[in-house]
Amino acid sequence: ILAGTGFSNVRIAGESHAPFGVLPQEDWSLPIAARKGAFVHEPKDVAELVGEYRELLKRIRALDTELAARAKELEEVRAWAAQRESETSAELVDRTNWARDLEKQLEERTAWAQSLERDLNEHVALAKRLQEEGAESSKWAQDLDADLKQVRAELAALRTRLLVRIGRRIGLA
Repeated sequence: ILAGTGFSNVRIAGESHAPFGVLPQEDWSLPIAARKGAFVHEPKDVAELVGEYRELLKRIRALDTELAARAKELEEVRAWAAQRESETSAELVDRTNWARDLEKQLEERTAWAQSLERDLNEHVALAKRLQEEGAESSKWAQDLDADLKQVRAELAALRTRLLVRIGRRIGLA
């Protein structure tokens, strides 16, 4: 139909071309392009294209400059991150060593405390044994004191009897 009305170069686009919005979803509805005669560039159209091309070049240069600046910033961030990683690693090593030293001290002090506890338990057992021995010694001393009092009483009674006998023999009583 198009060719019959004077159009030449009729083309049915079966492939996608996203920049021009050609994104066929089904194969039964495809874009068609046709033209009458040769393609001619009008001077105002060429000027417009050249202007757009210049603007695109400016935009590309600006984007290149921005990309270079961003790349420099990225390198600075990477250098900073590497330095921080190095510092953090060193600090981590220092803190790990500090924690290990604390663990070692804790183990030593725990062993020392356990040693003190064993010594304390031994001394408590010794004190109980000495207390029991002291109680036995006190009872023994009290028994000895009672025996001594009894012996003294018996001795005093014997002296008295002896004096009475002596007194009787010499005639005093």
